[in-house]
Amino acid sequence: MQAHHVEVEGLNRLTNEHAEIQRGFALLDESITRGRGLEQILAAAESLTHLIMLHFVHETQFLEKVSPAMLGLHRRAKEELMTEIADVDLGLLRREQAAAMQLRNLWKIWRRDHIYGVGEAVKFMFEEPVEAMSRTTDIQVWTNGFPL
Repeated sequence: MQAHHVEVEGLNRLTNEHAEIQRGFALLDESITRGRGLEQILAAAESLTHLIMLHFVHETQFLEKVSPAMLGLHRRAKEELMTEIADVDLGLLRREQAAAMQLRNLWKIWRRDHIYGVGEAVKFMFEEPVEAMSRTTDIQVWTNGFPL
């Protein structure tokens, strides 16, 4: 029962972070489109960049617990996006407005590849046969596609 609680808690945290990141993108977009000024735009972009990086750490921790086999696939799939996020972070450290614009442009990619893609990956993870899951995770009992 404990493993189930930890995994549901981790999944809930990731879901909440997705919502927070979406709000962060909306705030960044609003700051840019309403001409809030460079400092406010950069502050919104910095906050969002750090939230995204923290989210990837949490996602990695979650996958290490529920499906180590998916971890390598996840890292390869997110490698390009994380490279762009690191590039944005460097630009923000230099106080470049172009970095905030680059981050804003990543929204469509993020939404398509990460938010929707993760939903499909999680669905796939929880639909694997019991034998495969017991070999790749600590979770030994699966019912209705969810760990107990």
